[in-house]
Amino acid sequence: MQTTHGTARAAIVHPDQGWRLSAFGVEIAFMLTGETTGGALALGCSTVPPGGGPPPHSHEEDELFIVIEGHYGFLVEGEWRDARAGSVVYLPRGTVHAFRNMGDVDARHWVLTTPAGFEDFYAGAARLFEAPGGPEPAQVVALAAEHGIRFC
Repeated sequence: MQTTHGTARAAIVHPDQGWRLSAFGVEIAFMLTGETTGGALALGCSTVPPGGGPPPHSHEEDELFIVIEGHYGFLVEGEWRDARAGSVVYLPRGTVHAFRNMGDVDARHWVLTTPAGFEDFYAGAARLFEAPGGPEPAQVVALAAEHGIRFC
């Protein structure tokens, strides 16, 4: 599924549906993409293994996390903060941040980005991670830069 940013349309997406992608050891089931929302937002449910999470980065989308299960640490404004099940984390575009699953079992969260576009980056990353031996770091950095993501 390639995301296009056309006209928004109503949608009901059931739990067993969605666009499932894996990269960086994290699976995201995108339930809404820019294709459905006319580019307004993307929504996915992520499963993160113990210790998993991205390095510090920033990007051009606002990001909202809703922690469903587990114990996360979020790096925000240079400080690690706890976020457990039921927590909501809002990160305005341009905010340097990271997160980690601090527990010893998989953690899950919803992630909403606005505008849409993060799903395109993640699809490209999933393709890179499918290659034997995984991607070279320079490939990931270049892909991220194409999508306005900067590693810090």
